[in-house]
Amino acid sequence: MKSKKAPNHRSTPGYRQVGCVLSAIVILAVAIQVFWTGSHGIFALPPLTIAGYLILSMVLVWQPEHFGFRYALQISQITMVALVLHDMAGSVFGVRILGASNHEGSWQNVYFGPAGFGHAVSTLGLAALHAALIARGMRCGAHALLIFVCWGFAILALYHLVFGMLLEGRVNDVAPILALWLATLGVTLTARNGRLFSSLWAGDESGRLLRMLLLAVLLFPLGLGVFFAIKVDLMVRYTLELELVFGSIACLLVPLVVWLGSVLQDRQALLLRLAHIDPLTGALNRAGLEARLDEDHKGLILFDLDHFKRLNDTFGHNEGDRVLQKVASAVSENLSDADVLARWGGEEFLILSREGTPEAVRALAETTRSTVAALPPLRQKNRTLGLTVSIGYGTLDSDGGDFKTRLTKVDHALYIAKSLGRNRSVCADDALDHIPVNPELLKLCARCDRFGPARETA
Repeated sequence: MKSKKAPNHRSTPGYRQVGCVLSAIVILAVAIQVFWTGSHGIFALPPLTIAGYLILSMVLVWQPEHFGFRYALQISQITMVALVLHDMAGSVFGVRILGASNHEGSWQNVYFGPAGFGHAVSTLGLAALHAALIARGMRCGAHALLIFVCWGFAILALYHLVFGMLLEGRVNDVAPILALWLATLGVTLTARNGRLFSSLWAGDESGRLLRMLLLAVLLFPLGLGVFFAIKVDLMVRYTLELELVFGSIACLLVPLVVWLGSVLQDRQALLLRLAHIDPLTGALNRAGLEARLDEDHKGLILFDLDHFKRLNDTFGHNEGDRVLQKVASAVSENLSDADVLARWGGEEFLILSREGTPEAVRALAETTRSTVAALPPLRQKNRTLGLTVSIGYGTLDSDGGDFKTRLTKVDHALYIAKSLGRNRSVCADDALDHIPVNPELLKLCARCDRFGPARETA
């Protein structure tokens, strides 16, 4: 149904802001590294890492529509991933294809101590970030999996920094790890409209609780590992093992938390749908309509199926239910995504339209009437009953009245339409006081007044 669509997060692409901050951090780190000779242990960024993060921030900030520029960025990202793999192969296996590596032996040190672990994790994390964005640009299903890989490298890099500071007193790799975390946040934001990660950015109470749980999952193993190392008084040479053990725990818990948030969001959406959607017709119910009243709707149409009691008595209530479903489905096809269709009563429906001019509302009312009249009539043996509706319509902002006041006038116009013979539409903004109301026809409607005392029909 047209009225089921929910808003998404595409209006605020926060990854662009993260990309701007990331490029500023990289440029600042390079400036400090150049002009402050004592900063190489803290703000050291290798040339390959600098180029990689600048390209990544460009991809986050700049979303080119022209396919040539877009493919050029993807080729530069693929090249960056290839250079990282070449650097790893050259350092570990001694393979040289493009010349000497800028970090000779740094990967080998991972196996003998924590000296090269920070560089290894940061560089591999950079490659995973580019791979995730490449998969997103190619509409590849591996996008979510690569985002979790990026989170894993970011967590290991953070644990390496904290364990090194608290257990060994070394402060290094601050700039690469900060850039890695910012880039991981930006890449995760690119998937904020996806089913798996959208729960992380929800603004309701469940979203806030999920973010707090994710923060606890990141920090609790870290604090537990540091406490364990200090309490047991482990030697410094076991620092790398502690980083890997407790960091791996956090890496495994993060996907579990994200998956749990996705499941809870699906359950919440299902409960919201059950609370706001009429189960028979698929249109909004009264609660769902009230939730949409704050939107910019200007037209109001209220229509009622003619002779519905006779239909139920003649053809049965099951056939009556099928008629309600067919009418709701046929009417919704004529509505735009911004319009709202709601089941207001038993056989009564209400439409809120964004079009507020009298001509547009009148045209939609007539389209609704003719659509229902064009449906196939009901036949049973020698009995035939055509489907028609009586309609009252008007604008919501013509006299500044609230929704309840305008609905009362439109409801009165609907009564006038039935009194004039049904299968017609009457505007509530017209002068209706001079039109006589046929009490005998009104008795056949058997409808209750929802906004005041019952009408006098005799």
